[in-house]
Amino acid sequence: MKRRHETDNRPRARARQEQSRQARSTAQSRNGPSRYCTYAFSIVFAAGILIRIFAFGYMGYFNNDNHLAVLEYVSRYGSHPNAAQFNQAYHPPLYYFLAAPLFRAGNLPAVQGLSLVLSAATLALMALLVQRLSWISDPLKPWCLALPALHPQFVLFSLFISNDTLAIFLGALIFYQCWRLQAEPANLNCVLLGFLLGLGRRGSCSPGGARAGSGGWVDTRPWRRPSPVCVYR
Repeated sequence: MKRRHETDNRPRARARQEQSRQARSTAQSRNGPSRYCTYAFSIVFAAGILIRIFAFGYMGYFNNDNHLAVLEYVSRYGSHPNAAQFNQAYHPPLYYFLAAPLFRAGNLPAVQGLSLVLSAATLALMALLVQRLSWISDPLKPWCLALPALHPQFVLFSLFISNDTLAIFLGALIFYQCWRLQAEPANLNCVLLGFLLGLGRRGSCSPGGARAGSGGWVDTRPWRRPSPVCVYR
């Protein structure tokens, strides 16, 4: 009888534990993120910015891909070279036309300064997106931000004189706009997403991942109210 009584009490004990767990999570969501989580998130973001500034001061202007030759051509002639003319001339022209005025005005330091600005802006967009995603718990948000903030691949490739800096920034902007479209499915947000996807097409030769990811993100979310249909081809 005693063993049966203990067996009968187990579901009740589990139910009480589940109720107390839900009550704690509800209280935490009402009170907002804890001070520890907020401080940790701010420290990770600040560390990411400082690492980028430190790497910017010690990095050279060249990498394995000779984007500088394409940039010099665009700065001199005001047009994009043929795809077979240079090693990296097959890339879309948006980055080179944005960097050409800086190259003419301040040469290489100004162009790499553009990469630093885009790198910092990318990290800020990722931090804002991580903060806005409600399905990520507050203790996990600093860890999610730590990957783009501290990983050498994100840091170095976003500081080169390369169209990768612009492509990474546009990718972060596209996914942030996906969140905005989910939060407010309006015509303007749908048009902005299509515009950013078009910019991504002109900024990098391989925007398929961003298009597929953003399309799946928007398409699989159940809309809470009638909204316009956004189709990108």
